[in-house]
Amino acid sequence: MRKRSNAKDRRKAKRKRASEAEKRQTPHIGNEKCVFCGCDTGVPFDTPVSKRKYYISGSGQLCEDCYLELYVCRSEIENELLIDEMNKLVYLCKHDCKGSKE
Repeated sequence: MRKRSNAKDRRKAKRKRASEAEKRQTPHIGNEKCVFCGCDTGVPFDTPVSKRKYYISGSGQLCEDCYLELYVCRSEIENELLIDEMNKLVYLCKHDCKGSKE
């Protein structure tokens, strides 16, 4: 009796392993989720990595907002503001200094 139950258990375990392997090979249906915020990125699971936008190797798929927040250098944006502000200050100083000399 024990030999049958062991054989039965082995067959059951073999079917379970086969089922799990099949699940791993079945392509996912749907879109990737952002690894940072979890929102739907609109990128299908079966899209090759080389064709994806906002994909970071070693991290995964990001949505556009998270990509821009994490990987676009904020200092570039801040520098543009600083340059504009500096240009305005220089303009004001030049015009203010000319007025006081006259």
